[in-house]
This record gives sequence, C-alpha cells and structure tokens, in this order.
Amino acid sequence: MIVRYFHEKYLHAGPTLLLSIIRKEYWITSVRSIVRHIIWKCVKCFHQKGETANQFMADLPRSRVEPSRVFSRVRTDYAGPFFIKLRRGRGTQRMKCYICVFVCFTTKAVHIEIVGDLTSEAFIAALKRFIGRRGKPTEIYSDCGTNFIATDRELRRIVASLRKDEPVNKFFMEESIRWKFNPPAAPHFGGLWEAAIK
Repeated sequence: MIVRYFHEKYLHAGPTLLLSIIRKEYWITSVRSIVRHIIWKCVKCFHQKGETANQFMADLPRSRVEPSRVFSRVRTDYAGPFFIKLRRGRGTQRMKCYICVFVCFTTKAVHIEIVGDLTSEAFIAALKRFIGRRGKPTEIYSDCGTNFIATDRELRRIVASLRKDEPVNKFFMEESIRWKFNPPAAPHFGGLWEAAIK
C-alpha cells in the first residue's frame, strides 16, 4: 500500500525515483521487487511506456555478398595528411603524403599505397601500382572526391580515343573497369572503407 501510494502521489514515478522516495521515510525489506511488481501492474504506466522503433538493417549490396576474386571489387579512399622523412639523418625535411586505401568487398582485405598529393595523376599512379600487385578490379567504388572524379574523366577520355580502333575497343570493353561513385554528401554509404581508414 505504501509503494502504491507514493507511486500515484508522485505521478507514476519510475522505479529508481520511487525507491529513493520510499527510502527517505521507510525501510521495507525487498522493496525493489515490490516496486517492480507495482509498476508492472500499473495500467497507466503500461499505456505510457512507449516502445522504441527497431530499425531493420537493409540487405547488403550484391557486390558485397557475391563470391569473386580477391580485390575484383574494391573501394578506395584517402587518409591523411601524414608527414614522412625521405631519409634518416639530421637536416632532413619532412614531406607531406597521403595514404590511398583499397578495400576488397568480398574478403575485407586492405591494400595500402602511399600517395604524394591529392592530384588525379598521383591517384592514377597508385592505381597502376595496385593493379600491378593485386590484379585488375572489375569495379571501383569511391566517394565524390575531386581527384577520383578527375581520374574517372581521364579514363573515359582514353576510352573515347581508343574507340576508333575496333579490336582495341573490343578488348577494352571486355576488360574495362566500372567506376561507381557514392551519392554526394552521403558518408554513411561507406561503412566498410571508413572503418579501414579509422
């Protein structure tokens, strides 16, 4: 009766508040279980208790779940800047560099390349080194960084210039790399590679 009285007097207080109010005036043995039971049986508290919405996780993209060769579908991103010394000894100056990270979609393997700056030429050089070491990917995903967009534009220009020669065009169409960009201002699309950057 005491617990029910204080529960209604203090406008259906929660368990912690109700316990502290009761303990100021009374010492009741095993009061915690009694408080829980009273609150559980209270109809007003039951109606007021809102249920939190559970977010359903969307299915993973097809490129993440289809079995494929390692680094056939990759995501690339930059980290940095970092400062490195080109050689040991006194008087050496530190140079700014960036890390270009390639993450495999199927195995989550990570390939790291050091890049001197954020230009498209530096990224093309890193991409050539990556292809020489890991093989040519079929799809590359990236955010809308200016160096990635410039590289994509450069590769499209090369493809357009090669279309004049039919055998070369056929080979390039069979072996081409598809480049896909995230929507602008959507960093939540890149959880896998942002974790690698972290």
